[in-house]
Amino acid sequence: MKAPETYISDLKTLVRQAGKELLRIYRKEGGVDVELKQDDSPVTVADLRSNQILVTGLKAMDDSIPIVSEENKAIPFEVRKNFDRFWIIDPLDGTKEFIKELDEFTIHLALIEKNQVVLGMIYAPVYDELYYAWEGGGAWISLNGEDRRLAGHAVDFNQDRLRIMRSRSNLDPLTMEYIQRFDNPELITMGSGLKFVQLITGQADYYPRARTNMKEWDIAPAQIILEEAGGGIYQWSADEPLRYNKAEMTVKGFRVVSQAEQINDLV
Repeated sequence: MKAPETYISDLKTLVRQAGKELLRIYRKEGGVDVELKQDDSPVTVADLRSNQILVTGLKAMDDSIPIVSEENKAIPFEVRKNFDRFWIIDPLDGTKEFIKELDEFTIHLALIEKNQVVLGMIYAPVYDELYYAWEGGGAWISLNGEDRRLAGHAVDFNQDRLRIMRSRSNLDPLTMEYIQRFDNPELITMGSGLKFVQLITGQADYYPRARTNMKEWDIAPAQIILEEAGGGIYQWSADEPLRYNKAEMTVKGFRVVSQAEQINDLV
């Protein structure tokens, strides 16, 4: 079994290739053609083209590793639960932002081993920002031809104007009620996986979601990137990290902090 870090170089090339295709479609005249999935969520030709590029590339790298994707997720749990490791991908996270031409969309890719994330990448094509991490290797950003190591920052959760991330497209009443316990919080609205990386880059302090129907592919790469930067993503009702490859692959709620030990400061 190859070590996760041996895939990094090829994966960086692969996600940028998929991102180039997303940008080609994003910037074409006439807008983006949209269809609805069975759950009424939107899907575009961009989702499907990015998915094709990623799946083809991953199979070419190592065809022994199964692939679970938002766009071809029909692998029964009875089969999936026996996977020692597998790729999980979201070829276009932030489809609604993509359709609205808001620039806030990303590509997500992660490697799962025994319910834990051991490698993750989040790529923002418009900004050419690639965030990545692997277990024991630290968290990094690749930008302008250079790779720079990332680290979380300490937060005073009692401060005035605590910077709290919130979803652009989905915000439930319970989360809003929870946010109001903080003194005069500053809400930062953003779409896609970019919300997670704001905590690593120091642009936000906290990201809580009490209720959500997000899937594992929405969150998995952020988990390892946050952890390797010193932070983490925790269950809503327990100070335990998220675990992956569940039957429904749905994440009901979570709390994101940039320094792991500070999860104990939150009630």
